[in-house]
Amino acid sequence: MIRNRIGNAKHGRRIAAAWLSSLLVLTLAGCGAISREDREVTLQEASEAAPGDAPVFQSETSTAPETEGPFFRVVGRPIPEPDLTDLVSAFAGAAPEEEEYLSLPYGEKAGDLMVGTVEQTVFGSRLCLLRTVAGAGLDPASAAAQGMEENLVKNFYQYLGGAVQTYDPEADQWETVTWEASDLVIENFDRGLKAAHILGIYEDRIYLQLMYYGAPGEERGFVSAVGGGKAPEVLGEIPPAYLGYRLYLDQGVLCGMDLVGKAAVTFDASMEPLEMKVFGPMEGWTVDDGGNALVYGIADKALWFSDSPAEEPLSRIGEPFIFAKGSGYAPYVDGDGMLVACNNGVYFTDADGTHLCRFADQDLVTTDISGIWRTGDGFCFYDFGDTGTELYTGTPVAENPALLKQTVTARVAVLTPYFKEMVTKYNSRSEDYRIVLQEQTGLDYMERLEKQLAAGEAPDLIETEMVDVPALAVKGAFLSLDDLAEEARDGVFASALACGQVDGTQYMLPYEIRLQTYVTSRRIAGDLETWNTEDFMERIEGSGAELALMAPPAYLAEYFALYDTACSDYIDWGAGESHLEEAPFVRVLEFAKKYGKVDGENFGREWEQGIYDGRIAGDVSNMPDSFTLMNRAEVYFQGQPSFLGFPRQQGSGGYIEAFGFVVNADSPNAEAAKDFLRWLISEEGQRQYLRSSHSMGGNLVGMSDTFCVLPVRPDQLQEEFELYQEKNAGGNITYNSQTGLLDVTVQSLTEEQGETYLRLIREARPVPSELDPICIIVEEEMGPFLAGQKSAEETARIIDSRVQLYLSESR
Repeated sequence: MIRNRIGNAKHGRRIAAAWLSSLLVLTLAGCGAISREDREVTLQEASEAAPGDAPVFQSETSTAPETEGPFFRVVGRPIPEPDLTDLVSAFAGAAPEEEEYLSLPYGEKAGDLMVGTVEQTVFGSRLCLLRTVAGAGLDPASAAAQGMEENLVKNFYQYLGGAVQTYDPEADQWETVTWEASDLVIENFDRGLKAAHILGIYEDRIYLQLMYYGAPGEERGFVSAVGGGKAPEVLGEIPPAYLGYRLYLDQGVLCGMDLVGKAAVTFDASMEPLEMKVFGPMEGWTVDDGGNALVYGIADKALWFSDSPAEEPLSRIGEPFIFAKGSGYAPYVDGDGMLVACNNGVYFTDADGTHLCRFADQDLVTTDISGIWRTGDGFCFYDFGDTGTELYTGTPVAENPALLKQTVTARVAVLTPYFKEMVTKYNSRSEDYRIVLQEQTGLDYMERLEKQLAAGEAPDLIETEMVDVPALAVKGAFLSLDDLAEEARDGVFASALACGQVDGTQYMLPYEIRLQTYVTSRRIAGDLETWNTEDFMERIEGSGAELALMAPPAYLAEYFALYDTACSDYIDWGAGESHLEEAPFVRVLEFAKKYGKVDGENFGREWEQGIYDGRIAGDVSNMPDSFTLMNRAEVYFQGQPSFLGFPRQQGSGGYIEAFGFVVNADSPNAEAAKDFLRWLISEEGQRQYLRSSHSMGGNLVGMSDTFCVLPVRPDQLQEEFELYQEKNAGGNITYNSQTGLLDVTVQSLTEEQGETYLRLIREARPVPSELDPICIIVEEEMGPFLAGQKSAEETARIIDSRVQLYLSESR
């Protein structure tokens, strides 16, 4: 991949809220508040009752709200993990040593145990989190004793204990109830028994659904209760026919719904069921603060509500939701009305479908909203985010929160989804500043930028990929960032910082790096640890390879010769003298013509097959394709890859290209802009950028978060490396190569591979930006030479003359 040159691009009437500080008391579509009595009558008569006309509440617009009040400030924070240390310690010796029996697919290991979140839901105004401590699968002897086939053993795990957390939003307080497996023993089913779902809260006890997964078709379910000052107990067994129902507790009555068969059921104290038919859409239920159930589902891109499994819903919320099945949303109902949160905002279901809070105005990115409830004059909701579960609180404020922050404009080359998410995360955490992104457009961007800078109309922050930083820096266009560089010096790759320096002053602060390095075969490189340009050419010529690299010849002349600025054979930078008409560079030109190649129509297949059979000597690997590069190289070079890198007089390796921002020297928001840059290269900011880029840009099986980008911080690179090693320890993931010719097994790296990968990053040097004008000259003058119109000597003389003129004018 040829490095990008300058000029080439890189890769919303707010409806007045009816929710006043005292909360308007609304009725649901004139039907009155949902009551326990109404629901019971309807449940018993649901299959016979004639549907009535149901009012439809639907907003007619999906446009962005106007900035008029009242407004809500929404703030999120991570949900705390319960302290399960004692519980884990109590069972530390209960699991067998074989880690292959560990089968809980999420959570964190604690010795031979796994701690994972099983379920989180809202009942009334309380958020409940169920967590289990699980150990290994049933051992073969136990499995055989219970009639289980031995090959099924690894699919089961032993439930050992757990905890339920409840959150009281009014007191902002968490309570935790823990229990051990011995507290919930059921006959002989304590092994393999687990707490699967929260059924509800009644009279201060938390009700759980326990499941025992025996042999296929022999699952059993139980209802248990914990908390309330009583010992944990099992209250009864769920009839097998209803284990597939979604069960919940309503005022002490166990109810359930079959979402597939569209059926509802209630159970009496002896667990005898009374089943009823369901007519309308049904996807779930919510429970109001009186313990009453509300059925809801999605139909016609709208969310439908009913206080019973009836044919017609009580109300409908459509635009601006544009609901889709499976999208994250959560309803809440009480005597005042319905409150709904979805992934673009929070709504209150008065007759207009009032839009209380747009997340775009709040700089929030949500992933899967799963619960919401009312708190006095505000609301709470929680979301399964990319970095864990977060609890959000919305409180009324006098002004739009977004307008209370100092706004910083930032222009970027390409407005990628992951960069937008990362900026949104910063905006959400910052109480003082807000970044507003703009996208660079047009090939004449540099010319327009200079005019904007001169007129005082340029943005505060400017991404540098399409900017000639040295040329504008010497004109005083950008602010010195030496103070930020000094703060970051111990935590950021030195080569990354060096990419943003002009004459020793830091003008650009990098947030992302890319590394290019040459990979060849040990059959060619032998035992060399370093090589210079002449060594490189001789080795390629003696190898029998047809191409040194499947890239244009000018690329070979630049990266494999001119980029070694410490070598005075071609240009003596200290003296300002060009030697490009002399024999060493004439040889480079002739070599490049023979061993370089312009991309063809079938480039991918020809390249991949050529690398594998040795007709192409090597490949320049763009290192953001993650640690799997090492796995791929093993296949492509038939187990003999050499990461010798580009030739240099001293040392070898690759070149770092950094992407970052400069600060407009005339910006009135310079300190705010620097605050964003400081966060962007912090441990938190870099980790968020990696997570965002991975989830939205390169989430491929087996690959690390570095698939799309490389961090500028060594600690984050090391963290990603360790995660990659743990994730791919099994080595059981295989994906097809670029053209499908070869299969690559993704697995953790050997110690040698890991050291090599990290060394390549550490030893890389900044791309010598001073070569940009010279490379343009070389590319222009090589055209006639490659076409056979001029000799290598004649071409070298012309290039030398132009380069010498440039060097003389630059001194």
